[in-house]
Amino acid sequence: MSKTILAIDTATEAFSVALQCNDECREVFAIAPREHATRLLPTVHQLLAEAQIGVGQLDALVVTRGPGSFTGVRIGIAAAQGLALGTDLGLIAVSTLQALAMEGHKRTGCERILPLLDARMEQVYTAQYDFSQSGGVLVQEERVCDPQRVIDGVTVETQAMVLVGPGAAAYREVFDQDFDSSVVDTISDCYPHAAHCIEIAQLQSLTPVAADAIEPAYLRAAVR
Repeated sequence: MSKTILAIDTATEAFSVALQCNDECREVFAIAPREHATRLLPTVHQLLAEAQIGVGQLDALVVTRGPGSFTGVRIGIAAAQGLALGTDLGLIAVSTLQALAMEGHKRTGCERILPLLDARMEQVYTAQYDFSQSGGVLVQEERVCDPQRVIDGVTVETQAMVLVGPGAAAYREVFDQDFDSSVVDTISDCYPHAAHCIEIAQLQSLTPVAADAIEPAYLRAAVR
């Protein structure tokens, strides 16, 4: 993959934009609920200006496709599509859960990561990733489910597992009971980062596609 890449994540209450240019990656990250729409494009232009490049000089754009906040996912994808369509750039979509899992892996060094986002309606978005391979391998598909069903299908072994993300705190008692000693840590103040999306795209050699081919991964048709 080429070296000049812009990434956007607005799928949760966290907000981040990252720019990799000349092998250096700079990121703006903040916990900013309900501010994504107003902060996104100014932050994009700020990073581009600091690097003294224009959108047309990018080689690719990366965006989280969800799951996450319905509004947040739409804001990020719409902004990325607008930037890509205006410059004929390809667009790469990365799972919000994979980016979240990578943050957990980097913070703990653990290879088995279970990312958890609060999906409202007393449910969570989850999956399971194995970081013994570059970028993380999906070993249990993304899904939305009740907290009591998170353990279903999860590979519970003697190897340590870490639960990460805001959803881990919301239902901590359930997970403590279900997973018992297989979980060595729970990190609730863990969010996806745009910089991780760039790293995932590069490590896994993801190929850019036409901007209008990107579809959000809501996992659920509606939310109250």
